[in-house]
Amino acid sequence: MKNKIFNIPNIISLLRLPLAFLIILFSNSFWKFIFLLLSLLADVLDGYLARKLNQTSRLGAILDPLMDKIFVLIVFIFFFIKLDLPFYFIILFFTRDALSSFMTIIPLMMGWHKKLTKIDFKARPLGKNVTTMQFITLLLMMIGNLNWTKISMYVLFVLSIIALIDYSIQAKKIIKQLKNA
Repeated sequence: MKNKIFNIPNIISLLRLPLAFLIILFSNSFWKFIFLLLSLLADVLDGYLARKLNQTSRLGAILDPLMDKIFVLIVFIFFFIKLDLPFYFIILFFTRDALSSFMTIIPLMMGWHKKLTKIDFKARPLGKNVTTMQFITLLLMMIGNLNWTKISMYVLFVLSIIALIDYSIQAKKIIKQLKNA
């Protein structure tokens, strides 16, 4: 991995933040869908270009999922309030993010932060599925279809639980590596 901070993929990752605010700004127009589509394209394009241009970096590996989470958080909270959705939707929507963040903090609390630099973190396929389902749920919220939004919330919750099981299995392997390092 290279460590160049301002490369094309990282800049594309950062562009997702203003797109979240543009969705809010244009929440009553068709433009919100264009900005969501641009965000999805940026999410795909940053990783693709990082690999294609040989511009992968540790920062990019952190920045891409971080921008996903920040983008989703901003847009979800806005439409959650706008649509006056029930509180338990927050739990359904952010289960995986909250628990996986907690699972990331544990090694830091155990003093393994120096050893973590030796571990190459990569996105897990099930985690990508959860992120995709989050975007589908956001789209349904933006459309204003509460019945399909509710169904997608439950699908998202089930996918999140499955992803957390996968993360737990991976975390167990990483902990074993850290103990042996």
